[in-house]
Amino acid sequence: MKKLFGKNNNHGETPAEQEVGGVSLTRMSLLVTIATVGAVLLSGALAYFQFVSAIESRQQDRQQTEAQRMAAYLSGRMLALGEEASRLAIPDLPLLEALAENDREALSEFEAQLMARFPEALQIRYILPVDRRPESGDSLGIGYASLDLARIAEGGQKPPVEIHRTSTDLQHIALVRPVQIRDRNVASLILMLDPALLQRWVSELGTVDGLLELYQGDNVRIFSNANTPQGRNGVFQQAIEGSSWTLRYQAASTMDMDSARQLGFIAIFVIIALILAVLLGMHSLYVSRFVRDDMRNMVTFIVDSSLGKRFHSYPVKLAESKKVLQEKEADLAVLSSNANVMNSVKDKHTHNDIPDMLFGDDDGIVVVEEGDDNSPNKR
Repeated sequence: MKKLFGKNNNHGETPAEQEVGGVSLTRMSLLVTIATVGAVLLSGALAYFQFVSAIESRQQDRQQTEAQRMAAYLSGRMLALGEEASRLAIPDLPLLEALAENDREALSEFEAQLMARFPEALQIRYILPVDRRPESGDSLGIGYASLDLARIAEGGQKPPVEIHRTSTDLQHIALVRPVQIRDRNVASLILMLDPALLQRWVSELGTVDGLLELYQGDNVRIFSNANTPQGRNGVFQQAIEGSSWTLRYQAASTMDMDSARQLGFIAIFVIIALILAVLLGMHSLYVSRFVRDDMRNMVTFIVDSSLGKRFHSYPVKLAESKKVLQEKEADLAVLSSNANVMNSVKDKHTHNDIPDMLFGDDDGIVVVEEGDDNSPNKR
């Protein structure tokens, strides 16, 4: 015999214990729970990435601002140094005569006087247009790089500050300015400065939170604070005005307030998702139990109606259940009426004092009792 609710091989179990097939409210609620929690997590992820993007943008702006600040400070030191060198390069009449005659002894005296006025210099030299060959020897002197800067100065420009003879004991900062008379370049003044001056300028920047490097050109590194940052923060480059140097700054990656906010932000969404999952799960169980109770009461109501036993109230709570009963009230009334007729038929065999049928005519109501063969009595 086929089961009403499908196949079931669990013999010996009561109908309440047997598993019933079909779509349950719990399974349907599970899909809603998964969709809701997924939507919360997805919105949380999108909001988190937007939040992280905003924080990273602020961090990048802050790092770029810091790189610009440091580069601006070093540029200011370069410009101030260049202005001082330009004042030293203003010639007087004796210097012009020494330059015109190429008097090396007189020029050496002028160079010594300038050394007294500029204590940061390791050496100060005048380079004439006729000087084309570098000085030989292992001592600090005019090399090819200094001559190239002198040629730029002779063209009326202010050459950028450079570091020459890097990675050697003769490393120095070269600053060249033209010596002019009536807009005519007659020589070039070169100041060879101690590279420790650059270290002092960097120290004046204050504590640098991250990696700070100075490069001459693209590949020649002339300074590094040796603080290797952690993380993947971007490297910001800024040119230092008045020199051929580029500042490269990479901020250190630390657990700051922004990072803490990131972790707290995503933690809040995870907690909310867990709470929603628990609440929706409890709600689905409650609704499933609530519907089962309502359906049980409705079935009892229908069965009692079919048997004519609607003698007590039925606690149907769901508005949908009440609406169904209202719509089917006519059908239930028919069931109840049929049940009453059937009960009356059964009762005629047990109650002989109750007439089976009533017949009416023009003379009155005739009562015919069972087993009476005589003429009917009139009332």
